[in-house]
Amino acid sequence: MRRRVFEFARSINVPLLITSADAANLAELDTLAQEFQINLALESKGDPKAVMAALEGRSKRLGVSAHLGGWAQ
Repeated sequence: MRRRVFEFARSINVPLLITSADAANLAELDTLAQEFQINLALESKGDPKAVMAALEGRSKRLGVSAHLGGWAQ
């Protein structure tokens, strides 16, 4: 299913996908992001430190989608 999303995104020239995926899926998502050359942002509504820690050691294709309202709380 994830591969199909990346295939579709590439077919319509999407440069960035945003997801709320958990850390267990990061290896697969990182591989797909690199393969399809599409950046992927992980949604972060709470403390961004947890998401940043999960991204440690991953490719530059993965990043954080900031939810500033959630961070302020």
